[in-house]
Amino acid sequence: MLYAFQQGADDFLSKPIAAIELHARVTAAARLLDTQRKLKLKNRQIKAALRKTQALNAAMDKDLLAAQQLQTALIHNRHRRFGRFDSAALVENAGPVGGDLAGFFTIGATHTGFYIADVSGHVISAAMLTVRIANFFLAEAFGQNIAVQRLKTGQICPRQPHNILQSINQIIL
Repeated sequence: MLYAFQQGADDFLSKPIAAIELHARVTAAARLLDTQRKLKLKNRQIKAALRKTQALNAAMDKDLLAAQQLQTALIHNRHRRFGRFDSAALVENAGPVGGDLAGFFTIGATHTGFYIADVSGHVISAAMLTVRIANFFLAEAFGQNIAVQRLKTGQICPRQPHNILQSINQIIL
């Protein structure tokens, strides 16, 4: 009997064989085979789902890296000299992207604008809102920079902070 199990037998019957016992053992073996078949099928399904999930994660990682590079690029000049003063901006998010932003820009010949934004959360929606807010402070596009105004005299000057925030709220909300 030990030799039979060593050779791969799963069960045995002793003589004389009772029909009811034979039927019970064959039924149990059939259940075992069916369970193994179902398990193999489920394993194939799980492996397929895992491959699909890994592919989606790889695509999301690629998108997050691109978003991170875009968000990093929003800080056009990380270091700048304003007359006698040096300024530097450094933003390090907790994750690949986040809701933090800092920067500066020149306003006419005599003023410099600094901004810091911290949108609540460290998720993609916070990063997207940060990108939108950053566009309000584009130094290169005077007409788009919400922090500056042109007086009737033609002079470019800064707007008051509460007016800037009020304008941002009106646009976003």
